[in-house]
Parts: sequence; structure tokens; C-alpha cells
Amino acid sequence: MGYIVRRSFRMGTIAAAVSSAASAGLATAIQSLVDELGNPTHASSPSEPGRLLDTENAVLLKKVMYRKFITLATWAVLVYEYVVTFKSEVGYVWRRPRLNVVLGVYLISKYVGILAQSVNVYLVFKPLAKLGVQEQTCQRWYLFQIVMTAILLAALDFILMLRIYALYRKDTKVGAFLAFLFFSMIPVHAYAGPKCAYDVPYDSICEAKDMHVGALYFGVAVWIIHVALAVLTAAKWNLAALGAPIARLVTRDGAWVISILCLFLAVSISHGFTVKSERPDLAFGWPITLLSIACCRIIMNMQKLDPTVDGASELSSGLQEEIELVHSTIRNVE
Repeated sequence: MGYIVRRSFRMGTIAAAVSSAASAGLATAIQSLVDELGNPTHASSPSEPGRLLDTENAVLLKKVMYRKFITLATWAVLVYEYVVTFKSEVGYVWRRPRLNVVLGVYLISKYVGILAQSVNVYLVFKPLAKLGVQEQTCQRWYLFQIVMTAILLAALDFILMLRIYALYRKDTKVGAFLAFLFFSMIPVHAYAGPKCAYDVPYDSICEAKDMHVGALYFGVAVWIIHVALAVLTAAKWNLAALGAPIARLVTRDGAWVISILCLFLAVSISHGFTVKSERPDLAFGWPITLLSIACCRIIMNMQKLDPTVDGASELSSGLQEEIELVHSTIRNVE
């Protein structure tokens, strides 16, 4: 008990520090935006002969300003999510006697997302807030965001697949098929990631002026995998109709996540190939935030069904068995 209290106290201290740092960072970023709005041509004012911004540079600077707004918004949403879910995180994660694989994925999803967006805020407001950024810097920034997105997508897919595996009562064939789907993304990421970062041209503000065909391969692979997950989930729809809580949870969360993810990829990739351009704040910023939140919310929803945590002793034996099935599967993955 003393260990749990000490760990909870440390987490409270960390939360306070994160909130304080977030407030300071938010104030600095907002002040920067206010200054920029008040003097949008600060980099080259009319009093500086020969350095007036031409129309093209003015458009680019406006894009940089919009990028700052969007990047700050994606970061602020994650920080807000951190604050509003911290109490549940302490109760369902940090007060557990020990962490398991699923809770480890929860922590990775949450803090990788916050880390990635914090780095993006710094880069967008500092080294990338000007014209004439070197192409190597752009390439490294894109690759960083691609890697962060891949990590969060893998975490989300792992949780979705684990829940489906439990729904099928740990069927060996289903487990092997899900493992194949999961690991099949590794060569796709290994090929498409570097190609999409290094084999495309960039303008002076680090916007890719074309999309590599590897992005299309990635989109098709994600579609195939998630359509397969949707089919496996739909095959158990009868359990949800009968009122089984885990089945309802899997079908509801899975349907929302798969639909939104596939729709976003279809729109984003088709738009990128159509206009021959890719905005990093839209292509990576919002996906990083939403993947992080989706994965954490799905895991937390699952933890809240654990009868050892919420004390739902009045559950019928059939529902109790189904809940225990999922959680025994989770523990066996460790």
C-alpha cells in the first residue's frame, strides 16, 4: 500500500509538472502567434530596402502561420486529453500491482504522442518558422513524423487485434492470421517510410511538393488490414446483439476507429496525389494526436470493464466469463 501511495504521489507531481510546462509552452506559443499576426511581415518590413516580401513569399509565410495554429492545436488537444484522463490513468494503470503488456502499450501510445507533438511544436515555432529551410532538415522532420505515426498505428492495431483474438476465444488460426497481418506492415513501413521522406522535393517551408508512390502502397496495405479486421469483427456481431459487453465494446470501438482511419487515408492520399503536395501538419499532426487518443481510450474502456477494478459483482455469470476471457488473454500475452 505504501508503494502504491508513493507511486501515486510521484504521478501527481509529474502531472503538476506537465501541466505547468504545458501552460508555459502554450503561453509562449500564443504570444508568438499574436506577434506574428500583429506584424506578419516582420522578416522583411517596408523600411528595409530591397527586402520586401514578394507575393510568393507572403503566401509561404501565411502557410507557416497556419501550420503553427494547427500544430499548436494538435498539441493542446493531447495535453487536454492528458489532464482529463489522468485520474482514470492513476486508478486503472498506476495503482495496478504490476503492469502488463496492454498497459505498457497504453503508456507508449500516450507519451509517444505527447513527445512527438511537443517536438513538433518546438520545431514549427523555432527552426521551421522561416523561409529557406534546408532540404535535409525537411527530410529528417518528415521521417521523424512517419516513425511516430508508425509506432502509434502499430500500438492501435495491436490492441484491436488482441481484442478480436479474445473475441474468438484465442482460436489458433485466427491468432496466426492476425499475427500475419500485424507483421506484414513491417516491410511496408521499411520501404514506404524512407521513400516518402527522402525521395520527394520540398519547398522553402518544408512542404513536400509531390507524393512518392510508397504512400499509396502504405494506404492500400492499411486498408487491406483494417477491412480484414472489420470482417472478423462483423462475424461476431451476433454477440453484440445479444448484449455481451465485450462484444459490444469491440464492435463499437473497432467500427469507429476503422471507419475514420480508412476514410482519412483515402482522402489524404488521393488529395496529395491530386494536388502534388503534402502538408505535414495535416498529414501527420492530426493522425498522431488521434491515434494516440484512440488507442488510449480503447484500452481504458477495456480496463473499466474489469470487475476487480469497478466492483461490478452483480454481473451475471455469462458476462463475468466473457470479461475474464478478455483479461486472461491480456495476461497471457505478457
